[in-house]
Amino acid sequence: MDDLKGAIKTFLKGIRGILKNALVILVIQAMLSFFSVILMVGNASWLIMLLSILSGASFFAILYFIGKSSAYSDFQVYKNNLIRLKNGDYVSRDRLISQYRWFYGYLTAFIPSGLFILFAVAGIFHSPILAETNVFGKIAFFVNIAPLVPIINAGAPASLYFSIVVSALVVLTYGTGYLLHGIKLKLQYEELQRRSGLEP
Repeated sequence: MDDLKGAIKTFLKGIRGILKNALVILVIQAMLSFFSVILMVGNASWLIMLLSILSGASFFAILYFIGKSSAYSDFQVYKNNLIRLKNGDYVSRDRLISQYRWFYGYLTAFIPSGLFILFAVAGIFHSPILAETNVFGKIAFFVNIAPLVPIINAGAPASLYFSIVVSALVVLTYGTGYLLHGIKLKLQYEELQRRSGLEP
C-alpha cells in the first residue's frame, strides 16, 4: 500500500508541470473569452470585425508560443537528466517523468479541451444551439468563444459543434508548437554534441 502511495505521489509530482500548463491554457481561454464577448454584436462594423479576427488569431498564436515555451522548459530537464545519468548521478523518477516527451504538448492541451468537448457533447444532447442548450453547453461555448466571434458576427449560428472544433484546434495548436520546438531543440543539442566530439 505504501509503495502504491509513493508511486502515485511520484507520478503526480512528475506531471505537475503538465497540470500547471493545462491551467495556464484554461486561464488564457477564459481571459480572451471575456474580451471577445464584448465584440460579439449584431451588424458589426468593419472595425469590430477586424478586432474580433485579431482576437481569434491571437488566441491561437498565444497557445502556440506557450507550447514552444513549455517544450523549452521540459527539454532543459531532459538535458540535465541526461548529463546526470552520464556522470553516474541519481535522477529521481519524477524528474524523468517531467522531462520532454513529444506527446506532452498534446496531452497538456487535451486536459482542459477534453473536458470542454465533453461539456459540449452534453449540451448538444439538449440542443446544439447556444440559446437553447444547457449550462454545460454554455460553459463549453463561452470558453471557446474567442475564435468564433468573427464567424458569429458574420451571421453563422452559435453552434456547439463549432466549440468542439475549437477545442480540437487548441490541442493541435499547443501540441504542435510543443512538438516542433522540441524537435528543433533536440537537433540543436545533437549538433552541439557532435561538434564537441561527444555522443548525443
